[in-house]
Amino acid sequence: MTTIAHANLLYDNRRIDDAAVALSALDVDVLTFSEYTPAHAANLASSPLLAAWTHRIERPAELASGTALFSRHPLDERATIADTRHHTVVADVHAPAGTLRVAVIHTQSPMVRHARWAADLAYLARVEPEGPAVMIGDFNAGWWHPELRRLMGRRWRDAHHVVGRGLSASWPIGHWLLPPFVRLDHALVTAELDVVAVADFYVPGSDHRGVIVTVGPAR
Repeated sequence: MTTIAHANLLYDNRRIDDAAVALSALDVDVLTFSEYTPAHAANLASSPLLAAWTHRIERPAELASGTALFSRHPLDERATIADTRHHTVVADVHAPAGTLRVAVIHTQSPMVRHARWAADLAYLARVEPEGPAVMIGDFNAGWWHPELRRLMGRRWRDAHHVVGRGLSASWPIGHWLLPPFVRLDHALVTAELDVVAVADFYVPGSDHRGVIVTVGPAR
């Protein structure tokens, strides 16, 4: 089995040191990040994260565009998904349970540029998975968005739906008025994988819950 976590760090997170402590405590094979800034990279460089997850692909950027993938196991970076607004990291993770392709996703917010958001999801819908794969991140889309369902098609399954938690929410967190009411953060898996477990976790200073998914070869 292989366990993958995703955290939207929030580009102006003022509690990134606390977030690093929480992330370091996770028992996962792969850590992925969106809204990964140069400041976050500098802060995490002095945390225990780098000692535990020694294989890394980092694409820090200002504001919300940066992404990263940290792994306990060797990586081979694959061609990125270039037509999305934010950086996307794609890699083959050579875990003990077998090689797994992981794509770290962050689409444009529809509240900022709706057409760009729709274009991001439409482009991702044209990406053909090769073998066992997980597409994980902040999709800025809920289950009721037809753009997300078109992206999934018959190739991808939403891990939360697989385990009966499709109505759970990941955003917003820490809002003074609104409780979490929508799942924007998803782990999509291909048919070659079984979803063993899925959970959400608290990311200090972020406005999103993190996602953890454990997958294994389909039986």
